[in-house]
Amino acid sequence: ELQQKDEELAIEKEKQDNKNNLIKAGQEVGRQIISASLAVTNRVIDNFYSKRFAKIQQQLESGQITQEQFARKTEQLEKNKVQAIYKADLAKFRINKALSLASIAIDTAAGVAKELRDKGIPAGLLTAGLILANGITQGVIVGSEKAPPPPSFAKGGDVFGMMAGGNLHSAGGTKYQGEDGNRFEVEKDEGIFVTK
Repeated sequence: ELQQKDEELAIEKEKQDNKNNLIKAGQEVGRQIISASLAVTNRVIDNFYSKRFAKIQQQLESGQITQEQFARKTEQLEKNKVQAIYKADLAKFRINKALSLASIAIDTAAGVAKELRDKGIPAGLLTAGLILANGITQGVIVGSEKAPPPPSFAKGGDVFGMMAGGNLHSAGGTKYQGEDGNRFEVEKDEGIFVTK
């Protein structure tokens, strides 16, 4: 009877270990898929802006724009590209942070369950508590990680990387207020830029 119980525990332990290994494998595949999709996003951004830069170069060479216009346009395109890359990097940061927190939670739960299953109660309580405390600490560390800072607009740039939403001016517009108290109003489909 004791031998049968040991065999049942061994089978249960193996099932749990297999389940944990499947979860970890799934997490790794998820990370790889996300990493690959973000790499594709960065290539799409590069290709998009390379075509835009080539078009402006063509306009300069054909005399459609002056050297000064070319300089302004290329500077603005570079700023827009930096903003687009930042948005992709921010998405990558947020996804990786969420995956890390999920992994910590799963590993912690699996570790606590393993200790309690292998050592029983009360023997496994101390080590299970230590595993839990370690998991919480890791979660706090990962949770407190700050997102990368946005690119600076010290020399100007496209603020939102898109057109403003909201109301038309005739319907009250969309109002913004800066930290210094300055206010401005935009309307739907207006571009917002910092020029310096």
